[in-house]
Amino acid sequence: MTAKDGLETEVKFRIGRAGPYEEKLRKLGAKLIESGLERNIKYKGNGLEKTKDLLRLRTFGGKCIITHKSRPKNAPKHLKVREETEIVADSCDNAKKILERLGYRKSWIYEKKRQVWVLDGVEVLIDELPLIGNFIEIEGSEKEIAAAAKKLGFDMKNALTVNYMEEYNEWRKANGLPKEDLVFRD
Repeated sequence: MTAKDGLETEVKFRIGRAGPYEEKLRKLGAKLIESGLERNIKYKGNGLEKTKDLLRLRTFGGKCIITHKSRPKNAPKHLKVREETEIVADSCDNAKKILERLGYRKSWIYEKKRQVWVLDGVEVLIDELPLIGNFIEIEGSEKEIAAAAKKLGFDMKNALTVNYMEEYNEWRKANGLPKEDLVFRD
């Protein structure tokens, strides 16, 4: 969820099972907005690696979304803050063709089963990823994130500010495995 100023501010918390958090969110009056499989294609090329910007094509909830994220200057270290620009594409196939014709190449595909909840106007996401586990992501202002985290029983000292690729790379190196797409295998 991008704020009006174009900045996305978030933290993640590693969790065990999602069920207890779903129940807690319901008890707190949160509303489940959407759930389903989300598929992300991360792209590389044209200097993205040097700037550490993210260019991604996401499918979720029947939408195809192209996202660009970059790190703003002077962002706090205890939160993950990114400048974010998104557009919805009419056709994922055409969006892929455009990105590839502009010189971008697929670098990694990752999937997650995502639940989108809203708690007191704050987006709370429950993500289940293959191999690396389950996470809660909270997006909002710093104050909103801290309040939602407290309601859910999290200590902000345990907040993660890494992305899923960083989590996956740490996991696979610890397990001596090569890099491959992080997708559900049926």
